[in-house]
Amino acid sequence: MYDPTNENAPDLSINNISDFEAAWASGMDTEAMVARWADLSGVDFSGLSLRGIVLSGADLRGADLSECDLTGAYLDGADLRGADLTWANLEGANLEGAALTWANLEEADLTGADLTGADLYGAALTWANLEGANLEGANLTSPP
Repeated sequence: MYDPTNENAPDLSINNISDFEAAWASGMDTEAMVARWADLSGVDFSGLSLRGIVLSGADLRGADLSECDLTGAYLDGADLRGADLTWANLEGANLEGAALTWANLEEADLTGADLTGADLYGAALTWANLEGANLEGANLTSPP
């Protein structure tokens, strides 16, 4: 399991979808995958189990993460503008400072997620579960 306090944690150099597909095909557990700052924009991850994956600072603009299991995932600082996260399980996920502008989070489970400083401008949150989520400093404004 990833330990963000461990400076010697392995960085598996997942920088794009090809690297991700190769790691996935090898049977690597997503809790061991580290894809900081990777360009995964527009990728279809729908329905995958990505529990504990590290996507800190990753470019996930327009990605399809619908029905994904992202329990405990590290998405801090990730760019999720326009991403589809409908029915995604983000329980306990770290989304601190993430850009979720115009993201679709309808019916997503954000129980206990850290959304500190996240930008949720225009995000669709209909029926999303935000119980116990940290929304301190988050932008929850809607367009006029």
